[in-house]
Amino acid sequence: MNKQELEQQVEILQKSNDKMLRFVFDLRKFIDTNLQPFRDGIADYEDERNRGILSVLNCLVEKFNQHSRLKIEPLPQYKCKVIKFRVYKGGNDE
Repeated sequence: MNKQELEQQVEILQKSNDKMLRFVFDLRKFIDTNLQPFRDGIADYEDERNRGILSVLNCLVEKFNQHSRLKIEPLPQYKCKVIKFRVYKGGNDE
C-alpha cells in the first residue's frame, strides 16, 4: 500500500468512527429522554405498558453501561412492582 491508499483507509475509518460516536450519543439521549418521566415520578407504574417500557429501558441502560465510558444511572426495578395494601375498616361504629 502506498501513502495515498493508507490515507484513504484512515479517512474511511475516521468516518466510520464518527458515525458510531453519533450513534452512541443518540442512543444515550434516547434512553435519558425516555427514562425522564420515570425519574420525575410522572409515569404510572401500575400500567403494564409502562412497566414493560421501564424494563426494556433498564436493559438498554445495562447494555449501554457495559460498553461505554459514559454511564447512565438505571432506575431501581422495585418501582415496577405493584404493591397491594389491605384496607381495614376503622373508626366508630355508631
